Amino acid sequence: MRLAKESPTSVSADFLHLNENESVVHVAIVDSRTARLILEGKKTIETRFAIKRNKPYGRINSGDLIFIKKSGGPIVAKARAGEVRFYSDLDADKISILRRSYNNLVKASSQFWQEKKHAKYATFINLNEVCSVEPLYINKRDRSGWQTYIK
Repeated sequence: MRLAKESPTSVSADFLHLNENESVVHVAIVDSRTARLILEGKKTIETRFAIKRNKPYGRINSGDLIFIKKSGGPIVAKARAGEVRFYSDLDADKISILRRSYNNLVKASSQFWQEKKHAKYATFINLNEVCSVEPLYINKRDRSGWQTYIK
């Protein structure tokens, strides 16, 4: 993963804390509210919905390292993927069941769930070992909400 600083903040060399066994790193792009809720420990499940099998569907595993990046801003936190659940063949009724079952941990708005009603796939990731990190900017130019880097 190519990291670049765009701020004068110094980043320690051990920032990534990658061990030799770590071969996959994910970057989840979230809005400021979501980043705050994750850091406060109020949002403990990150979700991704899609019409097609987009990342991270089928590409994230329990134990993977996830960096939390504010949309248009820096990485502000990191977490370990806990339990990961993949859902397919979704429809509005199934999404409604997911909302009732998990929204107390997802902390999404009614508008969020309304916007996801046409999704066919979903990934639910329990966020473990969440901690804040020194803000770090990365070279990310596309508009996707999830990046997966492989060593």
